[in-house]
Amino acid sequence: MVCYTRRPRGCQFGVKNLPATPVSITTPVSINGLDIAWSRPEEVYGGSGTQITYEVTVVQGTLSYTEDTTATTLSLPQGLLFGTSYTVTVLPKTQYGDGRPATLKQVYPVP
Repeated sequence: MVCYTRRPRGCQFGVKNLPATPVSITTPVSINGLDIAWSRPEEVYGGSGTQITYEVTVVQGTLSYTEDTTATTLSLPQGLLFGTSYTVTVLPKTQYGDGRPATLKQVYPVP
């Protein structure tokens, strides 16, 4: 429970809703690497104007790359191994906390 509305006689308490899971992760392969795209969660605590930062992590074997972005796309430079599976995780974050991550696992390059 958090105090989400300050009143002269105290707080109005309630359960805060964290951002929902991002939807529709896609990873089209380009000659320059991997282009990752997703859609903004439909439900975000604080309304549609709430700033969301996405923590995008790509893991392939023992290699890991993480970057934060406010966009709903991210281009990963070359570096993935051909014919090897990789996992992309997109974690939405707001000033109210972290949402649920969305995960996609497939083989690079996508057949």
